[in-house]
Amino acid sequence: ADSWDSRLFMARPNTKYRTFVLHNQRFRVGEHLLIKGATGGPNYIGTLEKIFTDTHSDVYVMLRWFYRPEELPGGREPWHGRDEVVDSDHTDVCPVSSVNGRGRVLSLEEYEALQNEDNHDNEQPSKRAKASDDSPHSSLELEDTPAPDASLDVPTFYTRSFFLHKKGRLKEKLPLICTCKKPANPDKLEIQCDACEKWHHCECVGISEDVAQATERWICPQCTK
Repeated sequence: ADSWDSRLFMARPNTKYRTFVLHNQRFRVGEHLLIKGATGGPNYIGTLEKIFTDTHSDVYVMLRWFYRPEELPGGREPWHGRDEVVDSDHTDVCPVSSVNGRGRVLSLEEYEALQNEDNHDNEQPSKRAKASDDSPHSSLELEDTPAPDASLDVPTFYTRSFFLHKKGRLKEKLPLICTCKKPANPDKLEIQCDACEKWHHCECVGISEDVAQATERWICPQCTK
């Protein structure tokens, strides 16, 4: 059978699946899942890599983790955005009961396009005026529990870097901007010099974001010397 329902019969032992149903939601391999965190803590976030049962027919999921900036060796830095997560090669196996819902992780470009669409719909300006299985068993039906409110937005994050967890470092460093030689924070405005065309953090050049939004032409301090 393609579908398994705990109210009817046991899951097949030692079986791989491509989807499962939990809390009246269907989850598929390749999607992003929220995993229950420590008591009172935020959900963990991972890509669903595999769904399988063991010899006792217990159901497990294999996940490839996204790190929150706070979980990185250096902790959260000024250039990390509020909704930023870091992709990684770190995988773990968790019981299916730890799944707490669906998330969505986009590329930075996709995230900013989505933000611009939302701002346009709300008639508000953008935050950044200038942007720098071959298994025959496909489905697993789990417990029958109340469905979450379908009208709630799926928690959305973005990623722009990849963490090599065994080496304890990013695969590639983020591009540097400004005289401070630090990466850009996608939540904050940068301003571009019209002479050298280099990007600068507004706070580094002493310009408020409101002024930067209203400025049509700007020359950085280095180019005015």
